[in-house]
Amino acid sequence: MDAEDAEQNFEYVELGTRDPAPEARAGLALGLKDTYFDGVEALVLDWFTAEPDIEVSQHLLDHMVKQASNCLSYEAMVLEVYERAPISSSLRQRMEAGAAGTPLYGKFKRMDGSMDLFRGVLRVTNNTFNVFGNIQGGAVSLGGDATNVALTNNYYNQQTIEAVQSEL
Repeated sequence: MDAEDAEQNFEYVELGTRDPAPEARAGLALGLKDTYFDGVEALVLDWFTAEPDIEVSQHLLDHMVKQASNCLSYEAMVLEVYERAPISSSLRQRMEAGAAGTPLYGKFKRMDGSMDLFRGVLRVTNNTFNVFGNIQGGAVSLGGDATNVALTNNYYNQQTIEAVQSEL
């Protein structure tokens, strides 16, 4: 479900939150995971706190973790849920997986006191290698596909030249 469709059909989304079938609510919650628009947070937060079905609650939590950068209320709620969950629980692991590569992941790791090397920060490293002087060998790759193009000069001693000429 994209944000535009969900926003245009907000009343149907709202009705779906009260559907008596947990499977229908779970499908709606799962469909909202990648969707955010202004106004959806009030509906989701109220739904999350009142939802009796664990699976539906977990899908709503996945939505809030994924969209926490768009909504401070979501971030506050997921941090509270994370803090209440037992250390190394499957709920914490699920939330960490959903937040991987975001600043929220770093907040989770600081809360549990683990010494994560990257702290949820995604960094890209570009290496530049400057090689001066001669390189003996075939294609050499310090990064990339090892395609080397250059002018080549071959030198032979007199004995080799005579041997080649006699063979020709």
